[in-house]
Amino acid sequence: MLVAVVYLNTVYALGEFTQEDHPQAQLIPLTQEEFEIVSSYTVPRYENGVFYDGIVLVNIDNEKGQNYIRIDVGQYLHSEFIGSIRIPYLMGTISQETYLSRKTAFEPVRNELLAGDFENAKVKLTALGSSVIGLDLYNSFIQKIDTLISEYYPNYNITPTQQRATSKKV
Repeated sequence: MLVAVVYLNTVYALGEFTQEDHPQAQLIPLTQEEFEIVSSYTVPRYENGVFYDGIVLVNIDNEKGQNYIRIDVGQYLHSEFIGSIRIPYLMGTISQETYLSRKTAFEPVRNELLAGDFENAKVKLTALGSSVIGLDLYNSFIQKIDTLISEYYPNYNITPTQQRATSKKV
């Protein structure tokens, strides 16, 4: 069974281990897919006559801290979006109906931003498209989310998703 061997909140090794191999460690079962994902963040290591092919470079506590930072940044970006649609409403340049429809349409993106999950926020925003929130706002937020993804998920492959004025919502 594939497991992550955890000592003091740090993943120490990945592979087929038993509790007998690491009596003081917590063993976390992994699916093949999880193993491959976690392994992509690892480097090989040889220690005490044993080759460990899964020394993870990310400390679990550090990852929790990074998630709190992503949540804070996501809250800020969501506030920026609400401000960008609320100010025109307060100034009378868009109707209450338009404001509420944009706010409601943005909720799936909002949920991902507030969870600090920029990858899924981008997926939801791409699915939403520009027809409801407007082309300029859409492109602005796609660009901001792409920047956050490149900062917080360095191994993520960003593909162009900006829409042109003639494109249609898919």
